[in-house]
Amino acid sequence: MNPIAALSAMGAQGFYSAIQAIAEQWDEMLNEKKQQNYVYQCERMAPHVIHGAEIMQDGNQWCCILGDLPTGVCGFGDTPAEACAEFDRVWTQGN
Repeated sequence: MNPIAALSAMGAQGFYSAIQAIAEQWDEMLNEKKQQNYVYQCERMAPHVIHGAEIMQDGNQWCCILGDLPTGVCGFGDTPAEACAEFDRVWTQGN
């Protein structure tokens, strides 16, 4: 069946329902994309990213550091992500 015949067979109400379903799917996709973009922008604006903090392993812990250990800003954690989160907390809130 060609597309014109299919539209005629479904009638006006069926056509409206199909368009509404497509619009809802499109809206869900846009909202998901906006959420992904927001998360990406938040990660990009994290202090450890902006200032280029160095991430390294220190014994059994991970360290995210900017500067030297006695005077620099640093965060420690069991994973690199935890170390970066701690760095960001120390950067924004202090010790």
